[in-house]
Amino acid sequence: QTDVTSGIQNVLNQNIKTDVVVIQKYIERPLLIQGRKFDMRLWVLVTHEHKAYLFKEGYIRMSSQKYSLQRTQQEDLFIHLTNNAVQKNMENYGRYEEGNILAFSHLQAYLDAQQGPADYVRESLLPQIKNQVALSLEAVRSKLAIDRGCFELFGYDIMIDDDLQFARRSAAGDFHPGGVGVADAVPQQRLRYAEE
Repeated sequence: QTDVTSGIQNVLNQNIKTDVVVIQKYIERPLLIQGRKFDMRLWVLVTHEHKAYLFKEGYIRMSSQKYSLQRTQQEDLFIHLTNNAVQKNMENYGRYEEGNILAFSHLQAYLDAQQGPADYVRESLLPQIKNQVALSLEAVRSKLAIDRGCFELFGYDIMIDDDLQFARRSAAGDFHPGGVGVADAVPQQRLRYAEE
């Protein structure tokens, strides 16, 4: 048995008093931008007919601290968690970029500057993201009860590892990062730029 399999089995053997359990492996070698961990927030609008639209623009949420797995820094949330609710409490918040947020296009520009693969985001990452979004929505299709003429907006958080492999996807209906609305947090986003 692998460590992951035995770890999952240990969790499942515990007397847990809930119907929901989240099992996740920490990504130890995430792709870094300027030595800092990041994730990407993308938006998906789902209509009452279960048609999904992935917005062309998302944003990158950066950590305030340089990434490290040293024992002394393993519990430092400011290194490992990129969400605004955690980062806004950091002394370095906004030091490198306003609100620790970069435009989605910055990822390809960074890869280009590092001699990374050309068109990686458009040719490789976005197709993987679209596939993962479709799979996740299909998995919960029977649970999505969207009234006629209405829609749901889901935020998807994406991480990739240092081998440029799609490493994590999570979805949330909470689209108010840090208690502010989408329009306030990312005013340059335009909801009219949607793609099915």
